[in-house]
Amino acid sequence: NALAELPRAIGKCVRLRKLWLNSNELEALPIEIEDCVCLEELSLWNNPVHSLPEQMGSMKTMKLMCLDPMVIISPHDAVQRAIGGLKVHGCVIK
Repeated sequence: NALAELPRAIGKCVRLRKLWLNSNELEALPIEIEDCVCLEELSLWNNPVHSLPEQMGSMKTMKLMCLDPMVIISPHDAVQRAIGGLKVHGCVIK
């Protein structure tokens, strides 16, 4: 796959429960991802993700997020604030 950007129209997928975007070139996700109000699982393995919308932290249905093992999240980073208390696999939280 070679997806470098997730279309903002993803927010129209309000019944989407699982989204696997593994092995792409995604560095960030659009803010509209928060409109996927049923999203429970998000997998971003093997993507150079360095930014997630802070609004993702308020997604009540999100249960699991998988990030590349090389992603390092600092407490002051927007990614850390975005994931809040989610169960996150693969990343190092410093």
